[in-house]
Amino acid sequence: MKSSLGFALIGCGDISEINCTSLQKASGSHLVRVADIDLATAERVAHQFDVPASSSLEEALSDDEVEAVFLSVPHHLHCPMITTAAASGRHVIVEKPIATRSEDALAADASCKEAGVALSVCHPRRYEPKVEHSRKLLADGVIGNLLATNSLFLKVKKDSYWKNAPWRGEIERSGGGVFLMNLIHHLDALQVVSQQQIVKVRGFQATLASTVEVEDTIAAILEFGGGPVGTVTGCSAAPGPTVITDTFIGSEGRIELTKNSVRVVSHEDPFHIKEWTDHDFGNDTVSKTRFVEEFSRAVLEGTPCPVPAAYGIDLARLILDCR
Repeated sequence: MKSSLGFALIGCGDISEINCTSLQKASGSHLVRVADIDLATAERVAHQFDVPASSSLEEALSDDEVEAVFLSVPHHLHCPMITTAAASGRHVIVEKPIATRSEDALAADASCKEAGVALSVCHPRRYEPKVEHSRKLLADGVIGNLLATNSLFLKVKKDSYWKNAPWRGEIERSGGGVFLMNLIHHLDALQVVSQQQIVKVRGFQATLASTVEVEDTIAAILEFGGGPVGTVTGCSAAPGPTVITDTFIGSEGRIELTKNSVRVVSHEDPFHIKEWTDHDFGNDTVSKTRFVEEFSRAVLEGTPCPVPAAYGIDLARLILDCR
């Protein structure tokens, strides 16, 4: 059995360094080449990681050493590129969201199944140490039965965020704003920690403070399959410090995930019900690498992907269907 899967990174934008680093660090994978429609950008990243550069997906696929692709391109290009890669017999990791339309996602998944290649959407939060810790706390009954969740995302996206990548602000090319781009990570974390599926989302979206087509403000109510309910609030034009939290409210206490910590109040020893017990986790530097490792292991061993395409499709549909 092969010990490592050769990847081409397609798309050399803002997250290319993180993605390339993950592909190089992960056991079971190695970076073969990078590609971007802007060849100068591709060459800059290629030089940094000592691999060849291409100006198109098709050129990258002509390299026999490329066995899989990691797509980090504008959202509307995800499904066409998935289909192209699948037709060439390559396995695919695609950044979230998988698509801007549910029907496109289903068609892309079908093309991979027909070609017999693996498709996974990059939802790596299950591998964040703080998320793993929170999942274990909840599973161990530290906060009793889960009753409700609350997620909050407040941040200011500067004009440069939209101007440097105009597709982000266009509904046809991005599929959506703060809900699809950012709060999809929260929905993922809520499911991973609770081990329950979100079955329904009812929300309100508006563009109130940004000169773009996509929403900058959302409020939504969630229904979990196991009974709990949740609320989600997000704004990408919110002055002040960035706030990113997910709170799990139980019959015996609460768990709160922040950007760098997990806080617990509980009746259970050794915790306290009237004061927070804090666990500092620092910045996440491992989740995407672990995601790539698990995907590569599944492909090399011929086992199902830990994060199957269906998972990413279901998450995207929750948001796309409540526009």
